[in-house]
Amino acid sequence: MKDVAEKLGVSLPTVTEMFQKLSTQGYVNYEPYSGATLTEEGLSLARGLERRHGALKEFFILLGLPEERADEADV
Repeated sequence: MKDVAEKLGVSLPTVTEMFQKLSTQGYVNYEPYSGATLTEEGLSLARGLERRHGALKEFFILLGLPEERADEADV
């Protein structure tokens, strides 16, 4: 949880709250003080997001953006 909070620049309680919410929605298996893993539904959603990210990256490259910039989240 700490690594996620640091990577996203948010507080640890915020991360915990979101993992609890994702757990109730069926996307992750969350155990306090143990971590979280994706459920099959969460994994399916993550794979879809990864495909869309790749498509958008290719689109930005076609528009002339350098590959490194096209892969950044804040494009």
